[in-house]
Amino acid sequence: LANNYDYCFVYEAAGKNLELVTARKGVGTFFIDIKGKAAHAGNQYSEGVDANLEASYKLQKLVELTNLDLGTTVNVGKIEGGIGANTVSPSAKLTFEIRYKTLDERDRVLKEIDNIVKKSYIKDSVSSLSGGIQRDVMQTTNDSLKLVKSIEDITSQKIL
Repeated sequence: LANNYDYCFVYEAAGKNLELVTARKGVGTFFIDIKGKAAHAGNQYSEGVDANLEASYKLQKLVELTNLDLGTTVNVGKIEGGIGANTVSPSAKLTFEIRYKTLDERDRVLKEIDNIVKKSYIKDSVSSLSGGIQRDVMQTTNDSLKLVKSIEDITSQKIL
């Protein structure tokens, strides 16, 4: 079909009233894997490296990146770690999502995530980051608004 047309619009009609969407938040899903060292919680507590405790510090730092005024959220949706109540946790994992409205916010959050991963709050814990951006931000531009206005003028239909 594409050969039969000069232009193709890939705008999404997903507004509350099915109006055209000209901007959309970017989204990324990430994982922080934390390695510690198991130790008996009663007899050898000080020999352990508590990955769960490290995860708790990282979780708080991640959530602090949220800026609702700018439309940026960081949500740690899943925490995994430990092997039992009597053992200092040898491993933990944080699963989190970021959403943002601008490229500047994306860059700020990604930089801070790297800093959080690199810093060990619990001595000798080691963290690694995986995951990434699934869909980058689509920001409204003056050019896109002009195009939509032209289409509205041609069709006599309000789409925005």
